[in-house]
Amino acid sequence: FVHVAWPSLYRTAVLMTGDHGLAEDLAQNALAAQAARLASVEPLTRENERLRELLALQARFAVRTHAAAVL
Repeated sequence: FVHVAWPSLYRTAVLMTGDHGLAEDLAQNALAAQAARLASVEPLTRENERLRELLALQARFAVRTHAAAVL
């Protein structure tokens, strides 16, 4: 699953943040969070949708945090 999801997830994170390092961290965190969630009760049918939601949440937080640090 990770090998299939990684390229588009990483590309989306780069587009959202504009930072390759941060994008890699966010994509890894989203995959880790999804793996933990799948280990519990989450059905496998919403994997990609949930990953994108996690990535979007993390990216918004990271961009806000970075912007606040720059100001």
